[in-house]
Amino acid sequence: METKENGSVDTKCSVENGQLSDPAHWAVADVVNYFKATGFEEQANAFQDQVGICCHIFILFFALFLFL
Repeated sequence: METKENGSVDTKCSVENGQLSDPAHWAVADVVNYFKATGFEEQANAFQDQVGICCHIFILFFALFLFL
């Protein structure tokens, strides 16, 4: 990774045939890498944190549903 002049980190995005792949098929890591590559590292970290929180909440509710 290389730090850019604006302080963001240069990361790779999903690329197919020289173009970005369809965002509808991106994983969380693809979105995070895209945000970072375009200079939005703080937003990328916030997005990743929010997805993690949502996954934990989903697992908790699913587990509660199974045991009720």
